[in-house]
Amino acid sequence: GYYTAAFHGYLESFWNRNIMYKTEGFNTFYGQSSFTQDEQVGLGLSDKSFLNQSLKKVQTLKEPYYAFLVTLSSHFPYDDVKNYGSFDVGPYENTLLGDYLKAIHYTDAQLGMFLDNLEKKGIMNKSLVVVYGDHYSIPKDNTDQLFQFENQKDNSDLQWFQYQKVPMLMHFPNDENKGINHTYSGQMDLYPTLSNLFGLDNKLMFGKDLFNTSEQNVVFRNGSFTDGKAFYVSWTDTYYDIKSGKQIPATKELIDMKQKVLQQLNYSDNILNHNLIKSLNK
Repeated sequence: GYYTAAFHGYLESFWNRNIMYKTEGFNTFYGQSSFTQDEQVGLGLSDKSFLNQSLKKVQTLKEPYYAFLVTLSSHFPYDDVKNYGSFDVGPYENTLLGDYLKAIHYTDAQLGMFLDNLEKKGIMNKSLVVVYGDHYSIPKDNTDQLFQFENQKDNSDLQWFQYQKVPMLMHFPNDENKGINHTYSGQMDLYPTLSNLFGLDNKLMFGKDLFNTSEQNVVFRNGSFTDGKAFYVSWTDTYYDIKSGKQIPATKELIDMKQKVLQQLNYSDNILNHNLIKSLNK
């Protein structure tokens, strides 16, 4: 099997990481106390220092391994502008959106150097590297700045959801499988995809393998969902046609889909609340 390690330069107790990583089966968790706190950018240890120190730790892991790294510097509230470096955001200077652009520009540069170092060490040639954002960047309270930046006149809930997409990139050795996959997907699709690639046990899971599916379904925690054609916004109980951007009536097919989504969320809640994973594995 794979040796597993998680890395995050913030407090070990935040989000119960010191407990949950063990519960999830990680062999090692490198938290704040495992890193030299030599440079602060944003909420804590700078991404530059974190990634450099993590690289050294990664090189000591027993192969094959799975390393899970969570950066910190570009996290909300993006108020450490003096340490993000010089980046001209034009008319968005002194705005939340402008501060975010500076923060993510900083992290992007550090990530680029980290990937370059992985390549220099020969790690990229024998690894699958996955990079993704864990959630949206601009809160709904600041949608006016986001829509202005995108020169978008439509301020509907659908359009706001469309701008909440996060990047997900997969790099295979020697640039194999390069291209763009336009499948509508969510974070819970990562495990089914990776487990199939590596031949791992995947009997108990939500989500889909992005390389072997015709489904476009994405379910959100708040009950909103999409099938790639229609989009349901839970807080207004409204359906939209994605292509036209217009509201559409609730058909029987969409109502049935909504009930299926609520059932999936209920399954997820029950599994977590009643610790059913061990029972299901028997």
